[in-house]
Amino acid sequence: MKSIRPFKYLDQVVPGLIVGSCVALLMQLHAWLPLERTATNYLMNWRGAKAWDDRIVMISIDNDTLKQLGQFPISRSYYADLVDQLTADGASVIAFNILFSDPVVANSDLAASRAANASLARAMSLQGSVVLAEVWGTAGEVIQP
Repeated sequence: MKSIRPFKYLDQVVPGLIVGSCVALLMQLHAWLPLERTATNYLMNWRGAKAWDDRIVMISIDNDTLKQLGQFPISRSYYADLVDQLTADGASVIAFNILFSDPVVANSDLAASRAANASLARAMSLQGSVVLAEVWGTAGEVIQP
């Protein structure tokens, strides 16, 4: 006579639950992050260098820029002019890898900073496809400026 086992597949399910729980815990603790970064670096190096797409233009702020425009943060009116110029030149998307976290630029008056903020907001609105940088906290939440 056959014995009846109420939990027939328990010996197969329990190890899967244990491994799944461990993986979920490690993901929640961000323990995979160093491994993920190492794997990404390895794969990018293995892939080799790729030619830069001519449709992409990178504009950076260097020491010469800071000598001309003053210390960082730079007035938002310069960014507004840049967005206007890139839009006129046919840019389909503009991305800023800068946090616009300070509402007022140092060493400027409040009215001028507000006017520069409004000018940048207008330029971004007219362009329509501007991507701004974000900062994420350790819990994965977006930190607002």
